[in-house]
Amino acid sequence: MKQAPRLAALAAIFVATATPGHATQHKHRFADVYETGGFRVAGRALEGTAPFERVERRRVDAGAPALLVFAPRTVRELVRMDAQALLYEWLPQGERAWLEELRVVADGHVIDARELSGAMVGDPRFGHVNADLERLPETLSHLHRHGRQFASPLAPTLEGDAALLMAESIGERVNDLVADLRATPDQPYGRVDFSLDLDQIFAGTDPAGSLRPVTIEVDYRLSDGRLATAWRTFELRWLGERPGVGSGPLPIAGANFEVHRGDLHVHSCHGEAVGACAPSSNCAAETLQVSGSFSFAQLKTQYQALGVDFFTSTDHSYCIDDNAEFAVIEGELAAITDAGFIAIMDTELSSDEVGPQTGSNSGDLTCLGLSQHNHMGAHGIDTRKAGGGSGLLGWCDGLFSDALDSFTNNIAKVRAEGGYPVVNHGTADFFGWQSFQATTGIEAGGMHGCEIWNGEFVSGQGGDVGQWVDWLLGGRILYGYGGSDTHDAAFDFGVNHVLVPPGGFSTAGLEAALKAGRVFVSNDATLILEARLGTLELPMGTLQSFDPGTVAPNQVTLEVTYDFGAKPSQITIFTGRVGDADETVACQSATLSGAGSFECTVPLELGARSWFRAYSQSSAGTEAAYTNPVFFLPSSCAWAPYGLALGGANVGSLSSATGPSVGSIQRLEFAGLGTSPAAVVAGGLPLAAPGLPFAGGSLLLQLPAPILTTAPMAGGAGVFDVELPLIPALVGATLAWQAAAVDGTQPGGLAFTNGISASLCAVGG
Repeated sequence: MKQAPRLAALAAIFVATATPGHATQHKHRFADVYETGGFRVAGRALEGTAPFERVERRRVDAGAPALLVFAPRTVRELVRMDAQALLYEWLPQGERAWLEELRVVADGHVIDARELSGAMVGDPRFGHVNADLERLPETLSHLHRHGRQFASPLAPTLEGDAALLMAESIGERVNDLVADLRATPDQPYGRVDFSLDLDQIFAGTDPAGSLRPVTIEVDYRLSDGRLATAWRTFELRWLGERPGVGSGPLPIAGANFEVHRGDLHVHSCHGEAVGACAPSSNCAAETLQVSGSFSFAQLKTQYQALGVDFFTSTDHSYCIDDNAEFAVIEGELAAITDAGFIAIMDTELSSDEVGPQTGSNSGDLTCLGLSQHNHMGAHGIDTRKAGGGSGLLGWCDGLFSDALDSFTNNIAKVRAEGGYPVVNHGTADFFGWQSFQATTGIEAGGMHGCEIWNGEFVSGQGGDVGQWVDWLLGGRILYGYGGSDTHDAAFDFGVNHVLVPPGGFSTAGLEAALKAGRVFVSNDATLILEARLGTLELPMGTLQSFDPGTVAPNQVTLEVTYDFGAKPSQITIFTGRVGDADETVACQSATLSGAGSFECTVPLELGARSWFRAYSQSSAGTEAAYTNPVFFLPSSCAWAPYGLALGGANVGSLSSATGPSVGSIQRLEFAGLGTSPAAVVAGGLPLAAPGLPFAGGSLLLQLPAPILTTAPMAGGAGVFDVELPLIPALVGATLAWQAAAVDGTQPGGLAFTNGISASLCAVGG
């Protein structure tokens, strides 16, 4: 679209949808009480004088004061939670109003009151920008406001090109506003941080679902000396603890795990267009973010109130465009990390799309067709990843400039630091991911996963979940993750429930489990999938290579551990095969409630890559959970025995029918080692036969062996299961194993097995 028609269309939008609140002659009458939903604004006289007449009516214009309260609306823990109020008054340009007091009222009692200082200085541009922002679709604005506070309720929501044109206009106006505010300490609003003591609002015995009204009141004095009060009432909902997710060990797939909950997509005040927190400057590229952002320390308290114990910071790469700024944020996150909460430094990385595009991305139009771009969660990184700049439209390529690198090059940069890249909001109308064909997965060292839950609520198999499944059917191996994508307060959504070994709650432990796919995504229920292939137990996320000729019988048993609490739900286990048009239902439960396990045995596909994943949805349709798959990957990769028929104390045998591919679980089977209750299993580099003579036998590994452990044994036989790390750099490395045990029948008191060795294969190789 050429510039002149776009400007003409934009002018038409303003003419067709102008609201009374945008009229320059509008005067606000403080005698009125305006109410919309739980939001009211009132004026009152100075102390000792008669109050103004109060006339209640529906607010039908945008001229009333706007009081926005940014705080989670649902909570699970009785902690002190940081919140924020933003007050905007439609003052004439340059006129001042002074903040005086904020009160928090719950159950008719003031539970917090604090004196305020500072002034807000009239600038109608801020009000107009916010009014227009509230008319954009949430997928574009990322606003999580509860109802309109600036725009008239009669003004229609903009869609399509009209929304893009308005967003472009907002960007230009915010850029001008930012430039003017940079030269003065004055702000056109009053921003007040406060806390909510949740133990003064709820009792620990309150049933889940309990609602409590909370009112925030802000007094401010106008330039003519009158005292005005704005207030907003909202409801807090007590959710109670998540079903089945405690801090104790949870036995899954033959091992114990702890469950930790976290958000992989969190924005902060460092990416704000107006009022960014130090040392960040206002990020004009993030033009739609003009209110309600928090520091990471404040966000921590909100996530703790939601029962979440970790998050990753993902401010946009075009906002965090300086290494020093990146380092400061790293320090902030380190300062709030402790034994009970972890904050990890990551980035939402803007990249150019690559190759043929599937679908359409309306966000590309903001760059006048010069750029096609997407957003990637760059997780597990050590250094800043460049992707645009903080100026207006800083993510756009120009006629003679290239602001962004390709997403394929950015994958390589993230992978080079041991990170794991994730597709963000892949099917979004704005800034979605259209490079379907060029996107590879773990099987090719490409993307590691994709968001299957972005925002407040997701259910069913469409949207981002559908895109994920289409990629799986097309041969990509990708894990599913959840991200709130909050740009203001935290909120309850489908968080990542990560299974880590007991004592493994650390940055390294979390990232290892996230990269291994030990994750289910849920806004309430517990849902954990494991598979049994013979006696081999495989947790969700496993990339299990196997030799089709050694699997007998060709069946797999699927077990889902669940806890739905008092909310009846149904479990569906889907299976898919690369090359098919769609997944099929492997099995489905009846309606279940409470805690338990659901199990079924189904055939295993031997001729192609396949997977199983579980999904649950409550009967009410308000709770959903998704597990990551267990993948089954036919492979010709195999362990080779060596050091056979050496004689002496090498009387035992060692073998494995599992394929030595990175990311898969290996089962080592040993026999003939006497009557001891345990064997020593060692792994390292092979030592060619006849090896190193020792205790009447031969050691077949180079010493010292880096892997040394024990495995239980009965009748001289046993098994040892070990998961090969999903580290692409290990592909091609040589690994060998040997077992030994105390055996009094041998002259040297020890018995040894042969060795097995292999060059580790790529996923499914």
